[in-house]
Amino acid sequence: MRKSPIVSRVSCLIAFALPASMSPAATSREAGFFIDEHLRGLGSVTALAFAPDGTLFIAEKAGALKVLPFGAGSPKAFATLSVYTASECGLLGVALDPDYAGYSKGGHVYVFATVSGNEQRIIRFRDANGTGSERAEIKTGLPTLGANHDGGCLRIGPDGKFYLAIGDGGSGSSKAQDVTNLFGKVMRLNLDGTIPGDNPALSAVHANYRREIFAYGFRNPFRIAIRPTGPGPSDFQVFVDDVGSSGGGRREEVNRVLAGKNHGWPNVEGIAAPDPRYVNPIHAYSADGNSIVGGVFYQGSLFPEAYRGNF
Repeated sequence: MRKSPIVSRVSCLIAFALPASMSPAATSREAGFFIDEHLRGLGSVTALAFAPDGTLFIAEKAGALKVLPFGAGSPKAFATLSVYTASECGLLGVALDPDYAGYSKGGHVYVFATVSGNEQRIIRFRDANGTGSERAEIKTGLPTLGANHDGGCLRIGPDGKFYLAIGDGGSGSSKAQDVTNLFGKVMRLNLDGTIPGDNPALSAVHANYRREIFAYGFRNPFRIAIRPTGPGPSDFQVFVDDVGSSGGGRREEVNRVLAGKNHGWPNVEGIAAPDPRYVNPIHAYSADGNSIVGGVFYQGSLFPEAYRGNF
């Protein structure tokens, strides 16, 4: 991961629209949109999270969690973690509890971090007067091989559950197909780290499956996007951007994650012939040396109507 000296406020970055025909939309900046510099002087930024009051949390790979209160000119230190930073490891994800109203108003902030060459964790801090306190280890023992494909995206769905992704460890092995481990998986957890009773049952795949698993068969599910579909706590969809492999056949994928389903890696990559064993991505493309690293569903009203609800 390269050093990221600038965080920009991006007015428009759209690759394609959902759920329509999936035909490519504009791939360059359109008239009337601009990108301006929002903040500079940061380390290698790995994740961002906005609070309802506009406060921005910034996770840096080396372990610093910073906070930029709305209207402030520079970020403040919120918490510092001791993390393992080899290759793609480090402080990789940040998510705000549904009870987090804003800066210095209390509430909890969660991070996902690589703490050693073989362990990753979800850690919780309480906002006490604008700094992190009362650290709690929410979920320990999450795997890593201490190199790349650590995943690390941490999201909280409208159902109040964690959605967390971990890659296959960079091994190129069949770990993502083995439901007795958590490599190459999207997990669903309660906010206290326990396992929801309504997680999908995978006993037909293996009797000793890990109950944290929500879906499996991913290479490096680096980013998760939540798409609201209605007002209720179950009215949403989960999407994962999965980074493609090397070589001429590689494909970058956008996957709608289906509970309990096998999304194919490493047996298939990209959109393949229909196979009842696997779920195809909804969109895949050849990246020619670049990788898919993020995506959001636009829910605002500042852009024209055609942008609303699109990815």
